[in-house]
Amino acid sequence: MNLKIFSNFKKFLNNVALISDDGKQYTYSEILNSAEKITNNIKKKCVILFLCKNTPESIIGYLGFIQKGVVLILVHHTTKKNNLNFIISKFHPKYIFHPNKNIFAYKKVLSFKNYSLSFFFKNVSIGDFDHLWSVP
Repeated sequence: MNLKIFSNFKKFLNNVALISDDGKQYTYSEILNSAEKITNNIKKKCVILFLCKNTPESIIGYLGFIQKGVVLILVHHTTKKNNLNFIISKFHPKYIFHPNKNIFAYKKVLSFKNYSLSFFFKNVSIGDFDHLWSVP
């Protein structure tokens, strides 16, 4: 997907784009490279459940996914299990992008700092999701 925002990023590759709570700085170049690594093996229009948190990793993942053209289901990272179960049963995401503190019994396909991309196994029936994670 060719969005104008990403061509604007290329004009400022060495400029700081994000600063984390701990003071780590991320340039536009680092964001583009990391976003590409996260989405490297993801197909366009793939459905991803995205557990959002206000972190650079979350922002970088989001930018990578919209650049790739995937379908995102954005939910807060503290969403309760029963609500996640409902979302999964209705939308059947192929992947879940989540903070590492959310422990999923999925096949982790990528780790990126404090986030992971996990593969969602098909043929899991409704009600079978409780054992897949520990969410606060």
